[in-house]
Parts: sequence; structure tokens; C-alpha cells
Amino acid sequence: MPHVRKWESLLASLGAEDAVLLSVSPFDPGGNHRVYRHRDKIIKVVMGHTDECDDRKWRRTLEEEFSLLDASRDIAAVPEPIAFKKNGAAEILVQRYVDGEDISSMIERRRALPLKLLLLDLPLVLFRLSAKRICHNDLVPRNILVSEPGTLYLIDFDQAEQTSVIEALLRNIGLLKRGHVNNSLFTLFRSAAKARLGPTRTNQLRRLLGRGNSSHAGIPPLPPDSSPRLQQLNEAWHIAQDSHASSPGVPVAYYSLTVDNFGFPGERPWSERWAVLRTLTDYEGKRILELGCNMGLLSCFLLSEERAAAALAIDVDAEILRAAGHVADAFGVRPTYLQVDLDDPEPWESRLRPFSADIVFALNVLNWVKNRDRLLHFLGECRQVIFEGHEPFDVEKARFEAVGFSNIRLAAMTERRRPLMICQK
Repeated sequence: MPHVRKWESLLASLGAEDAVLLSVSPFDPGGNHRVYRHRDKIIKVVMGHTDECDDRKWRRTLEEEFSLLDASRDIAAVPEPIAFKKNGAAEILVQRYVDGEDISSMIERRRALPLKLLLLDLPLVLFRLSAKRICHNDLVPRNILVSEPGTLYLIDFDQAEQTSVIEALLRNIGLLKRGHVNNSLFTLFRSAAKARLGPTRTNQLRRLLGRGNSSHAGIPPLPPDSSPRLQQLNEAWHIAQDSHASSPGVPVAYYSLTVDNFGFPGERPWSERWAVLRTLTDYEGKRILELGCNMGLLSCFLLSEERAAAALAIDVDAEILRAAGHVADAFGVRPTYLQVDLDDPEPWESRLRPFSADIVFALNVLNWVKNRDRLLHFLGECRQVIFEGHEPFDVEKARFEAVGFSNIRLAAMTERRRPLMICQK
């Protein structure tokens, strides 16, 4: 657990032992770019050497990001910078926490988008940034927050840069593209509209416009010389889209995944999910039980990348388990898959107990089970549970205290803003 302890030690040195992990950069395989929340502050950390992909080397340093935020202090929509500091191998940016919901989450929950904020307030913010010669360069839905009073905030300046006033304005709006950067006000509106339409209507619209080039609900055709691994994943994604394990009636897989520069589409990126889950504890040599595995990506990645000893993954959907089998073949691992209905009156518990799991994952599963007390009682028999709930942390914590867990901590917030808890006896 050295990689876990180094972060615990760093947070302790900052007096932020109870900080909650918000995100880990999916572009950094080493997990060295992290964002935490500690009370009313956001703590962004870059730890030592990073292993980022080549196309991210233009990212601002935290010191540069602090400088840009500092230059924008008089713009209320920009988070207040508090401090930049170095601590050994770590660089740290501290800024004021903004309590709000990002637009991508609002779209996903089918909440009405605040048109005044998008059509009037956001362009005004971009105009004021441009007057300071600042291009944000990453205007995507997840970087636009809306607070309860209806105030807009623009966050994440790690790709911003300074240039001339005119160029900054043209690039922020989207009338000028330079190099790698194409995230502007125009692209924000386009991506928000695409997400709001959903994958089915988007593909229908593409076909009407004569731009549909997919062979199966958005999955592009494989190259003729594609590898056996891509062929296995292609089969998995086709099965997953036809199943009802994700959005019933909508041909879409639960996760998107890029392998060997080929993108398989889905509702949400697996890279962001995995970047957080892999950091929670040490999985090497552990036996993993995954409840509600969908396509089995978690079990497969724990076996292939974190050297888990064994994985047992269950799901109620036979077709999604068939897709998971292809995923396992693609990554050359051998998890055990079982079709199990957690509401089955038959004792499914007796099928899982002999596995003697060291770690049990129950991510986004309790909400869909009718007999929650039964599932919680089973989880209460386990040594360690990593749990994602739908309710606030205090509510979920009380449930696990009631079944015998005494060490419960909020480890992170998921990409869907749900509590991710580690529960131990």
C-alpha cells in the first residue's frame, strides 16, 4: 500500500486527513494528479513525476493555474484562489470550494438547463476573461457549475493560457481554433445539445443529416486488420448495447472505453471511473467480489492492472454477462461470472460465501434491490466493502453501522456525485 500511504501522509501534513477525493486524472496512469475537497476548500495536487499521455503535456502547472486564477479574482464566476505551495515532491493548489452541480450532471438527471446562465452569464464571463487575455480552453459541461441560487461558476483552469485580447475572445467563443484546443462556447453548446438528445436521437439526427457512419448504434466499424482484442471488445459492446442492463430501450453500453486508439461508445467514460477506484486501497493478492458487475470492467482491470488474486463477478442479466466474458477474453484474465438475482428468494448467499472475498464491491446496487435489509445483512458478514450509494453519506453510513461496521469513511465522490465509502470491521 505505499501509493495509498503517500497520499494519506501528504493530506495529514496539510491538516486535511479527512479530505474527500473528488477526481483522479484519467490521463495520468500513475494517479499523480488528484483533486480533493476539505471542508470549504478544494485541494489540487500533482505528486512528483507524472506519466501523462503526450497529448496532455500542454497542461498548465499548478503554479501557472494559480497565477491565472489570481489574475481573475475580480470575476465572481471564477473560484477564489487561496494558496500555491510545494511540499516535498508535491505541488499543491488550494482554492475556495464552489457548491454547485455541473451541467453534465444536470443533463443526465434531465434537469432543465438554465438558459439565462448559458446564453447571457457565461458569454459575459468569457468576455471578462478575454479582456484579461485568458483563454479557458476547456469549456465542457462538467466545468460549468450552477449553484442553488442560480449562480454560474467556471472551474478547472488547468488548460487555460494567456494571449492577446482579440485572440482570447475569438478562441473562447469558438471563431478561432489553435493547435489542440477546440473547446469553446460553440463546442459547449453542441456537446450539451448532443447529451440532452441522448444517443438514440443523436444517431437518428446524424442519419437524417447524412453523417451516420456507424454500423451499430454509434459503434464505428473495426479496421480490417483489427487485433483479436479489439474484435472481442467489439463483440462485447454490441451485446451490451442490445441488452437492457444499461438504459432499457436505448442502444448504449454503460461505459465508453478506448483501446489501441479505437473508441467504443457508452454512457460515461470508464477511464474516469477507473482512475478513482484503483486508488482506494491495495488490491494486489486480494480476492474480489463484485456485485452487479455489468460488463465486468472492474474485475478485469483489477486482475490485469492491480494484480488481484481472483475475482467473482455477478449480475442478473445473462446477456451482459456474455458481454463480460468477451471483455475478459480481450484482456486475458479469468474472473468467475455468475448470474445471480439479489431478489431471488433462493439463498444466493450460499453461492457467494465460499469465495471468501477480501474486498466486496457494491457500487450503485443497493438502490435497485427490493430487499435491502437482506443485502445489507450479507454485506455485514464481509471484511471490507467498497460501497457507492444514492443517499447522502450520513444516511448510507448509518446503514453500515447497523450491520456491524465500525470503521467507515467517505473516500471519494463518484463522477455522478455519489458517496464512495470504504467500510471495515
